[in-house]
Amino acid sequence: DVGTHGKPELTHIVKQCLPRSDYFIFPSKWAQEYVNYSGENCSVIYNCPMPEFYLNRNERTETSDTPKIVTHHWSTNVRKGFDLYKRFDEFCNQSGEFEFHYIGQVPKGCSFKNQLPPMAVDHLVGALPNYDIYLTASEEEAGANHVLESLAAGLPVVYRNPGGSIPEYCALGGTGYSDFDDMIESLRDVKDNYKK
Repeated sequence: DVGTHGKPELTHIVKQCLPRSDYFIFPSKWAQEYVNYSGENCSVIYNCPMPEFYLNRNERTETSDTPKIVTHHWSTNVRKGFDLYKRFDEFCNQSGEFEFHYIGQVPKGCSFKNQLPPMAVDHLVGALPNYDIYLTASEEEAGANHVLESLAAGLPVVYRNPGGSIPEYCALGGTGYSDFDDMIESLRDVKDNYKK
């Protein structure tokens, strides 16, 4: 989780390991560029969700009348975007335009109206396809498994820029946003163009 460390510390650790490694694998081009390394003893191999996430794919071509937006995280790191999730939860509760659901752990003192505890994979693979759109507010993720899981489950992703690896992973299945207002417009755009 790149967001756990400061860039100088992470870059230093990785660069110390590279010359001592026979081979080094980055989970995204962004992660390789983040540490500014292009030696011959490395390559990019993208993360891949477990096959179970493909089994119950969301094959709908329209959203629910009130689109169900979901996100899920194990980490409570501030870089996961809890500030935006909290603001979005309040927006949904006031406007009724969307329904926001959070699955996973939250930082101390944080809660959401529709909140579920972390789920084991066998439950998560069945839960994700019940939602319409996946939202992530994560910043600078080297290999965003939560996004890959949602894409495998058939959900379009609305992601925060800069998202690290996330724009790479979502090239054909998502749209980015830069701030809260842009996020709302991106969600509306996905709702209106859901079949596409």
